[in-house]
Amino acid sequence: MSVTFLHTADWQIGKLFGELPYEKAIILQRARLEAIQKIAAAGNKYSVDAILVAGDIFEADALKDETIRQALNAMSLFKGPWILLPGNHDPISEQCIWTRVNLLPEKTDNIILATKPEPINLLDGRLIILPAPLPYKHVYNDLTEWFDAYNVNNESYKVGLAHGAVEGELFEKAEKYNLISKNRVETARLDYLALGDWHGMYKISPRIFYSGTPEQDRFRDNNTGNALLVRLYKGHDPEIERIPIGKYRWFKHDVKLYQQEDVSTLNNYFNSIQSPESVIIKLNIQGLLSLSLRHELNMVLEKWNARLEYLFIVDDQLEIKQTDHEITEMKSSGFIGKVFNTLIDYKENSQGEEKKHAERAIQILWHEAQK
Repeated sequence: MSVTFLHTADWQIGKLFGELPYEKAIILQRARLEAIQKIAAAGNKYSVDAILVAGDIFEADALKDETIRQALNAMSLFKGPWILLPGNHDPISEQCIWTRVNLLPEKTDNIILATKPEPINLLDGRLIILPAPLPYKHVYNDLTEWFDAYNVNNESYKVGLAHGAVEGELFEKAEKYNLISKNRVETARLDYLALGDWHGMYKISPRIFYSGTPEQDRFRDNNTGNALLVRLYKGHDPEIERIPIGKYRWFKHDVKLYQQEDVSTLNNYFNSIQSPESVIIKLNIQGLLSLSLRHELNMVLEKWNARLEYLFIVDDQLEIKQTDHEITEMKSSGFIGKVFNTLIDYKENSQGEEKKHAERAIQILWHEAQK
């Protein structure tokens, strides 16, 4: 008889999103709670036997009880077992967030905290979950080793649940600690190894997967925003189905702007984005523009900043060079022309940050004069 479960990880409830304005951070924090509700709804839709969360449920220990309760309330939509594994953001210790979770009334019996390296029996023993909870943010031994020695009968499914880096599979920086053997499925005779830590969906082998975070949280294109529906059958590799969960999409876009056509192309790029209200873009701008083209660029950016969820602009590599015609036009504008002329002289005789400030002031002056 088969078993079915959802595999998810890296919720990081309470994440601050410090690089974004406060009002935007609040929206994204709320989206992470809504993602739990969507996972619960998917659990009901597909009648899964359990939902496994492979670590980093919470961003840190120092969260308000209100935030923890909101997460537990979101889980209440699915009445089957939730298996919650401590990760590197929420490791298990004497005075940690999991102690507080256990004391809250919203923590119901179907929410099982995998805080000890010992088997969790589900479905009358047909599904055995072997967790590897992290006791610290960083460990240097493989916490999944104990999986090898635990045997199950032929009718049971043996599933590992861990948080860390599979040796030789992730980039070098991720492989300094919390390492997991790539051969653990074979040595422990696992039917599936559910992993967290890598924020994108990633297949290591037919029986080893990272689910990724269900709600994208950074400018990286690594197949994020999903949960995995896992179906186990005896004698076969698991059937894995990607279940879209996330609301927001994060894009990084690099452009070089020199002429009118380049600005128009950028506007066309924005026009091609579907559902812009749920998109966050980091726009890296390089190039050289006249003041009039910079003004046109500002018009485009202001329009799309109001339509996108958030537009993060990096334009320190964009130079502005006023044309002779623009200089003549501004100098004929009375007092504004005198200020403009002073700023031009200051810019030409400055360096470093002072030159950048002068250039920015010239842009602002030109932009305001065109309104």
